[in-house]
Order: sequence, then structure tokens, then C-alpha cells
Amino acid sequence: MGRHSTLYRGRENLWHLCFNGLIEHIHSNAYRYNKLTKAAKPGNCLKSRIRSRIERVFGVQLQRTGSLILRTIGLARARIKIVLRIYPIIWTR
Repeated sequence: MGRHSTLYRGRENLWHLCFNGLIEHIHSNAYRYNKLTKAAKPGNCLKSRIRSRIERVFGVQLQRTGSLILRTIGLARARIKIVLRIYPIIWTR
């Protein structure tokens, strides 16, 4: 993927998706003197709406579970910690 943002389409991002058999749902990027076309604007709006809904879910999960860093010895203990962090999220649904 490189150092470029994965939010916008680019040659590397599209190649990576095609190589892995995925469908692209990536924003079209407007440049300084090349504005988005009329056809690309509604597509970006729809993609932003979907992305914001998904990010909200993951943001709530992150906020309720605390940090993503687990400090344990052993895979079994790490799994138990993850499950215990996720239980409150499951109970509030």
C-alpha cells in the first residue's frame, strides 16, 4: 500500500484490491485545479455516509473497551481479556 492514504483511489490501492479479489468502494480524489465531476460527487457522498456509520460503530467499541494494547503472556490470556472487554458491548445491544 505504501505511504499513501487508503481513503482515496490510486494505482497502488486499486491494484491491491484487484489482486485480492475485492470490489473497490474508494473515494474519488479532487485535485487543486481538477474538481470532482458531477457524477463523482454523489458517489463520494454515499461512500462517506456509509463510512461514517461504520466508523461510529468501531469508535464506540474502542471507547468502551479502552485501548487496543493488550499486555499479557500467552494467547489464551489475551483471548480472555478480549472477550471480557467485548461483553459490555454485547450487553448494551
